[in-house]
Amino acid sequence: MDGITHINVYSKGATELGRLLSNFAHTPFTGGNHHFESAEGWWHWYCTGRKYDHLKALYGYRAKQEGRKYEHITTPTCETLVVVYHCKIECNPHLKSLLIQSSLPFTHYYVYGNKKVETDWEWTGSLWNKVRTNFQTIEEMIK
Repeated sequence: MDGITHINVYSKGATELGRLLSNFAHTPFTGGNHHFESAEGWWHWYCTGRKYDHLKALYGYRAKQEGRKYEHITTPTCETLVVVYHCKIECNPHLKSLLIQSSLPFTHYYVYGNKKVETDWEWTGSLWNKVRTNFQTIEEMIK
């Protein structure tokens, strides 16, 4: 029911929006004085103590694969992730438009064949719901 009752934030999701919101998506953004090719690259760069700058240039499964080579010493807070997701949206106008125009709730799960597989990352759907509300509120305020 992806795209009908909800939007799955997943690199192989049924909707363009769900695929673009995935951390794997090649959605370059700048945050602070740093440029990232994806939220996945940012995630591993951040979690490894911001030591491995080459992670910032990666996206997709390669970012995950490379990032897992290093010890993760920290985990970002939800507040930090909301800031990162805001940067990602602001730097990608098409994605911003899709996000603001959407209304279905976000969730996150994997699909293997016809089998739905729950993840430990379900909270990402909740974060994206919050980010969308923030952008929709701002959009309404400037109209």
